[in-house]
Amino acid sequence: MDAKLAQRLESSKTLLDIQQKLQAGEDTIAFRTPSNVFALLVIYDADIGHKIGRNIHIKPGGWNRIVSLIKAHTKIDIAHDDITAMKTKDRVDNSLTMSNEKMLSKAPTKGFFELRMLGSDNDLALATQNYIHRASKENAYLGVHSDDLMQWNIDNLIVIENFTSFCRFTEQDLALIEGWHGQTTALVYRGHKASNTTLIYESLKNTKCSKYIFADYDFAGLSIAQSIGESILATGFIMPQDPWLNNDEMLDMNKKQTRLVQSHITVSHPALQPYYNHLKENFLAITQEALVARSIPLTIVSV
Repeated sequence: MDAKLAQRLESSKTLLDIQQKLQAGEDTIAFRTPSNVFALLVIYDADIGHKIGRNIHIKPGGWNRIVSLIKAHTKIDIAHDDITAMKTKDRVDNSLTMSNEKMLSKAPTKGFFELRMLGSDNDLALATQNYIHRASKENAYLGVHSDDLMQWNIDNLIVIENFTSFCRFTEQDLALIEGWHGQTTALVYRGHKASNTTLIYESLKNTKCSKYIFADYDFAGLSIAQSIGESILATGFIMPQDPWLNNDEMLDMNKKQTRLVQSHITVSHPALQPYYNHLKENFLAITQEALVARSIPLTIVSV
């Protein structure tokens, strides 16, 4: 997907506008600039519609394609979800679709984690001593106290760098990780508030399970993974897998400007050094969000 279109779809205002036009049954939509989301949509998928002058004409079945495209990219079903209510509850701009996750993500009270659980209802109920409510576990971003987490019998724990990826990560993404096993996985958002991340890492250090770090695939991400890994005594890092590392697709996902401003960053961990060299040689910086959205194969790099 074109980066500009992807960015437009990660805005609750844009999604609400599209939803309102869908509900009104509009088949002809006026636009003023090439960056209009409908103009971008018909360029991306000609089966959605076509441009005539300053109007977009939606083809029969075009709205169904728009609904499917948005659901695949954002996990939001504009045909049924109440976007206004979701926004009020911070379910759009503070989770699935965010334009500035550092600003919008909320650090929980000291001693608490922002956490999601992946696994079957029965496995999660047993592992968490019935802490996880069966009806809400899939979409719940729980404020879990460190004392509770220490008592749970979970198999794996992943610290995720970015809030958007933390919210979007699913069991289907776990299946992309080569060699992944275990019945229950806790996803922990790393946080941005230094006062709380220190407490988070100290608690995770004493948590008895396999612990992994998943960060952006760039110099800063490797540096963050190294730092968190040392703090929590991590089992390993989750990284992109060959042959994707030598695939042209990675060039489409590259953020050159990000790479430019990270040129001063270095890492020293032996397990991360091959990836650091790969980023350096290919002048790459790729976000977690891109890796997850494109279902890039992943692997575990043991510490």
